[in-house]
Amino acid sequence: MRFKVMTFNIRHGRGMDHVVSLRRVAEVIRREKPHFLGINEADKFNIRSFFTHQPKILSRLLDMHHCFGQNLRLWLAGYGNAVLSRLKLQSFQNLHLPSQREQRGCLHTLIETGREQISFLVTHLGLDREERRKQIHFLAALVEKIKNPLILTGDFNCEGEELLPLLGKLKLASRSFPTYPAGEPVAAIDHILCSHHFRVIDSYVVPTNASDHRPVVALLERVD
Repeated sequence: MRFKVMTFNIRHGRGMDHVVSLRRVAEVIRREKPHFLGINEADKFNIRSFFTHQPKILSRLLDMHHCFGQNLRLWLAGYGNAVLSRLKLQSFQNLHLPSQREQRGCLHTLIETGREQISFLVTHLGLDREERRKQIHFLAALVEKIKNPLILTGDFNCEGEELLPLLGKLKLASRSFPTYPAGEPVAAIDHILCSHHFRVIDSYVVPTNASDHRPVVALLERVD
């Protein structure tokens, strides 16, 4: 069984032209047709994105299941990570990572494939290196406890060498593609990692100006 996976920091739908357009984001996703998608920087009822629930709107536009992990709250407004899936979401849990500045999180979902459940996680790490070190060790301890097939996606705000505590337990499914800034990317900070249950068939970056990040896609095959 093969699965197409995407990670995409959508910056609340604000493109490189500074126009907020969730339909433009949806079109990028629609063209790739991922089975599972991890989203960073999604808004809920925020003035800058016209008081919309962005994960819910994307799920309607793309006919996918969704869940939202809120990490920041300001009155009714929220901000965080989201998962979209063509397969049924069995459950989800939003975990707050150790954070010094902006609260960061990891959204852990269980996706039902019909054969088994896959743990699909999306995270967004901090901008400070020491803060990221603590967050990466938190994620490594979390991953250690999960025995079923696992995929971890997100904006890690760092390149591969900082991910070594995770890479002892998971493998990098996406090569170190530059993804930021989207116009002329120089930093490889958006990644897809997976457990030994998967073989990596292909991975690539999708050129787009729909956000300030380019999404990363990986094609994974479940192996015994």
